[in-house]
Amino acid sequence: MSRKSSFRPRGLVAFFVFGGFAAMTVTGLVLFITPPGRVAYWTNWALLGLEKADWAAVHIVFSLLFVLAGLVHLLFNWKPFKHYLLSKLAGHLRLRAEGLIAAAAIGVILVGTLISWPPFSWIINLNETLKESWAAAGWAEPPFGHAEAVSLKVLGMRTGLEPRAMQEALRDAGYRVEGPGQKFQDIAVANSVSPALLWAAITARVQPAAPPPATPGITAEEVELRYAGTGLGQKTLTEIAGSTGVPLDTMLARMRDAGITANPDDKMKAVAQTHDDMAPIDLLKLMLGATP
Repeated sequence: MSRKSSFRPRGLVAFFVFGGFAAMTVTGLVLFITPPGRVAYWTNWALLGLEKADWAAVHIVFSLLFVLAGLVHLLFNWKPFKHYLLSKLAGHLRLRAEGLIAAAAIGVILVGTLISWPPFSWIINLNETLKESWAAAGWAEPPFGHAEAVSLKVLGMRTGLEPRAMQEALRDAGYRVEGPGQKFQDIAVANSVSPALLWAAITARVQPAAPPPATPGITAEEVELRYAGTGLGQKTLTEIAGSTGVPLDTMLARMRDAGITANPDDKMKAVAQTHDDMAPIDLLKLMLGATP
């Protein structure tokens, strides 16, 4: 007698389903608390040796594994599943109370999440709070989004610092720099440090020039170039007034004329979301009286 094979494809698929589910759970929890991209890339954030992009990649791949394994599992169990469907159809789909309750609950969760009903909105708000808490320390917040991806020269232009002075500041701190045309991220990689540490060395040695005021007649394009990606959403209206040179009363008056009511201590993102869910940069254009 031949020995019956002990290998069971159904068992293999079951392990794939479980593995995919476990990996999705762990990576989903990690991604729930990770810092926003601008902070993660600026500080070289990592957990267990994996960066944010790595966690996202693992989450995507194992989510796909879970779906594919689930489909194969359904294929292996197609006959009992088909029999179940046919029996329900023959019985005119007499749904049990459990099924109706589950379907109703899923519908409520979906609708509640989309229209921000509590407690579903609390989960989303907690996610945003956790992510933004990483930037609470000033050193973790880049001067603008993806500042690590531009050259030292462009970084100086965007921040009001002289590129040569930035280069000398880094060399004085013991870092190797090829020249103003080198990307900030490349400098960080060459010195095995995060862009945040390089920026801390620069700001400790080079005094930034005062930001130019937003003059009357500033265009929407100029607002985009000057302020986009600078963390507008987390700044209060008072902070915006201080950084742009436009009186707070003037900005509040322009907002009232547009039907927007806000307080000086309100954050830009919160105010923008209450008005047709507009972007903070578009709200700033309104506040500065930018021309098209």
